[in-house]
Amino acid sequence: MSIEFKKDIIYQQLRKALAQGKYRPSQKLPNELDFARELNVGKVTLRSALTRLEADGLVVRIPRKGTFVAPESHKSSKKFLALIPSETTGVEAPWNYILPGLEEQAKKNGVAIEKCSLQFLRSMSIADGVAQLKQHKIDGVFYFANTINGDEQDYLIIKATGLPVVMPHPSLEDYHNTGFAVLRTDEHAAWSDGIKYLTAKGHHRIATIWNENNRPLCRGFSYKNYLDFLVKQGCDSDPDLIVQCEYDYNKVEVAVRQFMDLNCFPTAIICFSDFYALHVYQALNKFNIKIPQQVAVLGHGGYPGGRFCSPPLSTIDVQHHEIGQAALNLMLKADTWHRPDTAAPFIYTPHRLIERAGSKIKRVERELVC
Repeated sequence: MSIEFKKDIIYQQLRKALAQGKYRPSQKLPNELDFARELNVGKVTLRSALTRLEADGLVVRIPRKGTFVAPESHKSSKKFLALIPSETTGVEAPWNYILPGLEEQAKKNGVAIEKCSLQFLRSMSIADGVAQLKQHKIDGVFYFANTINGDEQDYLIIKATGLPVVMPHPSLEDYHNTGFAVLRTDEHAAWSDGIKYLTAKGHHRIATIWNENNRPLCRGFSYKNYLDFLVKQGCDSDPDLIVQCEYDYNKVEVAVRQFMDLNCFPTAIICFSDFYALHVYQALNKFNIKIPQQVAVLGHGGYPGGRFCSPPLSTIDVQHHEIGQAALNLMLKADTWHRPDTAAPFIYTPHRLIERAGSKIKRVERELVC
């Protein structure tokens, strides 16, 4: 384990212990040598953690006397702002599932999260917006936005504050356009794993429904690269098996009808999101096509409601809750990356494939003959 990693672990461990009241306000902590032995780390690692805790206002280090837990009157719990796009209130908005993880992790670490709509901030001048954030003593911003061009009022206000900013789950271009810290799913890898899973189940004629608004790239693929990838996986690269449409039931039903009209019907459908997959379920049920006996369905995102489908929906889970937790942890380490000479981090977050009954049958022979 690297020294840097150990420093982060001990810092988080002690911060959590302080938040949970393991050490009383004004209590003197063991001397560094004994404390390091107790925690099974070196003095350098411990000293780094204590320095960060002192910067957080959680401990007080007095020369020749030792390190003390900060008294109640001295503690200054950090406060972060979560900027949320209020116009996106639908259940499909990723921040609905990221924010609970963020708030849960904040509670564990004894820090506060305040929420504000992006639209409210956009209504202010840059000077007024900066003044508001300073007045409320905000220590950092979680920016739930994507596809930032650089002229948005909320972006200009946040940039002007000079505060550390973490963007959970933005678009790929936002890291370069903003310079903020970014947490993002490796969509190319996640989608690739979905196709590989379906081929391992015996599916080689796989239909794809992508979002209309994600041209020319979708889930990390260009159109040509996707066709090449399908061929490499031993799949049919028939362009008629790939449809891009709006997130609308009628449009999805038309796409499914197009697949039905082909000479050879697909044995699996992989969907841009779990919400597209729910519409695919509706259409297949309308056309009396059995899932997964005739067609397997795979979603993307990890929407919790997918397990209540009939049959339960398989999905490429991008672990939104864990993204929220990771975003908070990254913000708490802002002193290590929020510097003029240091680029903000770009972090790919983990994903996993959740297999449920909607795709579980291993296909040996196709029930729908071409």
